[in-house]
This record gives sequence, structure tokens and C-alpha cells, in this order.
Amino acid sequence: MSKNIIYKTPDDGSYFFGFHDISPWNKKNDHIILHKLDKEANSLPSVNNKVDLVSINLLNNEIKKIDETKSWNYQQGSRLMWYPYLEDHIIFNYRDEDKSICSKVVNLKGETIKKFDFTINSLHPFEPLGVTSNFERLRIFFPAYGYATYKKISDLIDIKNDGIWLLDFQKNSKKLLISIDEISDFLKIDKQIRNKVFLGHCLFNPLGNKFIFLYRYFNNDNSAMITYMVNYDFHTKKIQLLASGKVSHFDWIDNDNLLVWMRDSGFAKKILKNDLTKYTFFKKTFNLIRKFKPKIFHKVFKDAFYIISTKDDKKIPFLENILNVDGHQMTSFDGNWLIVDAYPNKDKKIPLYLVNLKNLKNTKICDLTYETNIKNTDLKCDAHPRWSTNDRFIGVDTFENNIRRFQILDINQIKKNLV
Repeated sequence: MSKNIIYKTPDDGSYFFGFHDISPWNKKNDHIILHKLDKEANSLPSVNNKVDLVSINLLNNEIKKIDETKSWNYQQGSRLMWYPYLEDHIIFNYRDEDKSICSKVVNLKGETIKKFDFTINSLHPFEPLGVTSNFERLRIFFPAYGYATYKKISDLIDIKNDGIWLLDFQKNSKKLLISIDEISDFLKIDKQIRNKVFLGHCLFNPLGNKFIFLYRYFNNDNSAMITYMVNYDFHTKKIQLLASGKVSHFDWIDNDNLLVWMRDSGFAKKILKNDLTKYTFFKKTFNLIRKFKPKIFHKVFKDAFYIISTKDDKKIPFLENILNVDGHQMTSFDGNWLIVDAYPNKDKKIPLYLVNLKNLKNTKICDLTYETNIKNTDLKCDAHPRWSTNDRFIGVDTFENNIRRFQILDINQIKKNLV
């Protein structure tokens, strides 16, 4: 156990937050919000499975149920977050009585303050606006990140009237900003592929004048996922392709640059384009090299963290000899620090790293435990490290003794050692 861990949720249920692009802390850093399950499930949530939403008072460790929702998944939860336009209020996605998936704002007493006729994904940092994609469509094509739905597949494949939506919280309205079909035209995607495209991972930059989203689909035999990272600029009202092929996790490090785990190899793109991963021999060889000769693999396929500029599309490798595996990164609120994890290793440990973005000094904070018998990757529990709003604490999702536990680490002294 790391000496930096100062809090763990109790073992009266499974607690988790969700993704690594938002913080569970309020502005005063005295409360966090989490999802709570009474017991672990062995399948993805159905339309009837609910999860509790709880607040934890960090001054006295008191846990209170605020509300519950039936629109959630293990990777991103219900997109539960603090509502930035009302202090100490939360917003999340839920299923209304008419079975439609919407969002609502409640206070810490559980009183509903506002309801909106749309789901949320990413909120503008200053203005009462947001962007979202279709979580029900995601459930069909990328189940771990979607919400269970009553709708039929035929109701969810309209690519001309679905895409990225702009949300207005003052007017309780949404409008289609750009459709899947329009994005597909821009990317020159074949017509027969477009119906199985799914969008997600929307994220505003700190100024709120741009946002990123991922355009994705699986190849013909579902052996590989092809990703396009797209930037939308509100000033030009145009989209921009930043990366394609193997693109994984990302975060803004300032208003114009992103830190992205990706594969920057023309050879790898040809493999995906020609569907070579469908051949068993090729796929096994590919995976063996990646597992037993990672240095050779990374050199050939150029898997690494890259800094990508939205100004000129340039890609610069970032700490490639240190952070050499895919992970989930989040930039601190002051823009000076980076926290990043990796996937569990053979010893069932998750390494957690801290980087000073000003001088690139870095260290491994600790190895987190990952004790679970769950084999279904759709139900996995990534650490997804996130910063507290004062940049002193880190919150992580972990598995201990087969239950999900949210843990808080105080890294103030570690930061001082890297200055």
C-alpha cells in the first residue's frame, strides 16, 4: 500500500467515478462525487440496472446518496460531474419516465433543480454550453461506452441526423453541429462503412473555443478499431483531422496542444487499411512481438505519447523512453503537471506516474493494486487518475478483493521533489 494513499471508500459496496477527463472534486475540495453499486455485476448494465450517485464529505467521511440512474457504464459512469454554473450542484445522465435518456441537475440534498432533454458528454468551461454524441448508438457499436436502450438498431443508424450535438443549458435545447455523414465526407470514408461509425470522447480545450472528438469504426471482422481524432474550431466552424489509425487516450495540455497516445506509423496504417489483422497468423505474430519484444514493437510501429498541435498538425514524441505504454492521462488545472497510469501488469499492479510539464522531471508514484477475477474487459476498472481542483490530490479507481474502491493520494511532497 502506498504511503501517499490517505482515503479509501469502505467495503460496503463498489465505488467508482468513471473517466479521466473530469474531476470528482468540487471547487472547495471538501466533497467528491462517485457511483456506488451494492454488488458487482457480471455483465454490462441493462435498461433496468441502476447505480447510486453518492457524495462524500472529505471533512468527516460522511457518505450520502444523492440520486440514482439507469443510464451508465463502467468506463465513464453516467458522466457524473459538478455542474459548473451552480455551486455544489451535480449533473448526470439518466433515463426519464418515458424511457428517453436525458440529463438533470440536482443539489447535494438530492432535489432536482433542472432537467434537460439531452445527454451530456463535455461541458464548456465558462458558458452554459456543452457537446455530446449518441450514447445509445455507442451501446450498439462499442458497448462498454454506451447506455442500455429500448431503441431498435434501425432507429440508431441515421447518419444524416446524428453526430455531434451542441447543447444550450439556458434554452434546454440542442442542435446538430455536424453529422456523421458530413464528417465521413470530410474524412473520405466509404459509404458502406458509415452506418457502423460511432462518435465519442468529446473534450473542450481550457478556453472552450475548440473541442476534440473521436470518430471510430471496427474493420470487417471486428479485429481492429480504426480511429480518427478530429478537432472542431468554433471560430472557423471547421473540423480538422489531427491523427488517424491507432489513437487512444488524450488530454489538452494547453489551449492548442494535446498529449495523445497513438501509433504514428505509415506501415501500421497500411496494415489497418488492408485489413491484414483478419489473418490469424498475422494477428498472433503481431501480438507476440508486442508482448515479448515491446522495444522492437514500439520502434517499428511508433507507439508512443505525442504532443499534437492544432495549429499545424505537428506530432512530437513525448518522454518516449519513459512513458512507453498506453495509459490514461490528465493535465493539472494549473497546466504544470501530468498524471498518467498504465494498464495492469502481470503482477496485477497498475503503475502511476507524475510528470512536471515545465522541466519534464518525472517519477513513479506507486503501484496500485488490481485484485479481481473479472475477465470481461467491458467490466474492467481502469485507474483513470484525476486531479483535485487544487492540484494536490489524485483520485483513482481500483479493484481490491473483487470490489471497486476509490482511493485518494496526497502527492504534494512528491510534486515538491520534482520542482
